[in-house]
Amino acid sequence: MPNELDAPVRIDNMGNYLFNGILLAIVALAVLEALLVSVLHRRREFGVLHAMGLSARETSVVVLAEGLILAVVSGVVGMGVGLGVVSILGHTGLDLSAAFGDQLSISGAIVSPIIYPTLHIARAWQGTIVVLALGVLSSIYPMWQASRID
Repeated sequence: MPNELDAPVRIDNMGNYLFNGILLAIVALAVLEALLVSVLHRRREFGVLHAMGLSARETSVVVLAEGLILAVVSGVVGMGVGLGVVSILGHTGLDLSAAFGDQLSISGAIVSPIIYPTLHIARAWQGTIVVLALGVLSSIYPMWQASRID
């Protein structure tokens, strides 16, 4: 007989993946926008570099490096903030009693309204790898635009 909390946990996990997917799409668009605006504002600089002998491939590498640096810095800052919040809330807990009262009921089970988050290293690394991959993927179109500048 399956556990009564199994279905709500699976639904919660699916909602978490959906929310994270939407959030990562927003992050990818933000990185794309930042790199594309950066490339478009520096058209003259790239043109001068091309005139001095920089190839289209080398220009693409410069833009890719910018995207990677942006992804790495944002990943490190995000991991630092996330680890700090989880560390603090892991000791003090997140008290939801103001919103749900003293007893919180999930599928008939009464649980504490104070939540203590835990850190799952595998998920943290998954998120970091996804952010780096999004940084690279978001750099492709700006790379192409930069390589086409005369």
